[in-house]
Amino acid sequence: MDGRTSYRDSIVLRKEKEKGLTDMLQAEKIDVAALQNAIDAARANGVKETIIQTACKKLDWLKYSKEVEQLLVQAMAEKVKENLMAMIERVEKEQITIEPKMLNDAKNIYSKLK
Repeated sequence: MDGRTSYRDSIVLRKEKEKGLTDMLQAEKIDVAALQNAIDAARANGVKETIIQTACKKLDWLKYSKEVEQLLVQAMAEKVKENLMAMIERVEKEQITIEPKMLNDAKNIYSKLK
């Protein structure tokens, strides 16, 4: 009987972790650390590999977006026209998710440098 109860508990736990991970993937703003923790918990509880792979791709994209965002901030601080324009074009071309205010600030700084 205990084996059956623990099996049911593991299924319930797996479903909870799966729902938590899928809900997080559908959120508008995702915290990188929280997503990493959710992926680790999902792996530990046997969530379907396809869902985990989707989450890992999203995590990689978020990390890349943060890296590009940092480069944009650096270009804004340096106020070098060519670097700033290259970063703005990169963000727009690759449709990188960053704060709209930051992109507008970058465009304003660029227009003042012309």
